[in-house]
Amino acid sequence: MSISVMASTFCRPILSPSEPKKTPPTAYGAEIHHYGSQKGLTEKPMLIPQVDFGGIACALGAESAIIRSPADLSALTDWIDAGAKGTFVADCRVTSSVRAPWLSEWMQAKQAKQPA
Repeated sequence: MSISVMASTFCRPILSPSEPKKTPPTAYGAEIHHYGSQKGLTEKPMLIPQVDFGGIACALGAESAIIRSPADLSALTDWIDAGAKGTFVADCRVTSSVRAPWLSEWMQAKQAKQPA
């Protein structure tokens, strides 16, 4: 039996209330913001499937939580308060909707250097 099957069969990570049952593909923001918005390329090749690292960790005996916001870190706090036994995996999800300030500055500087 594969680890993925064990994870989905025998355990579930602690989910945030908004966690959908099927998660859509995601992408790192840099690809979306640079190549998608600046170069006009389609985003489809930039999307990657989400991996259930929390479920895999749970199948291997660890505690886990999917982290989408700082509030979701309460699961880690609860684990620590309970004695921090074993291993805890924080399955942190990335979002392409947030653009890092340095990325915006870099993109503006790059555009300013291009000849008109």
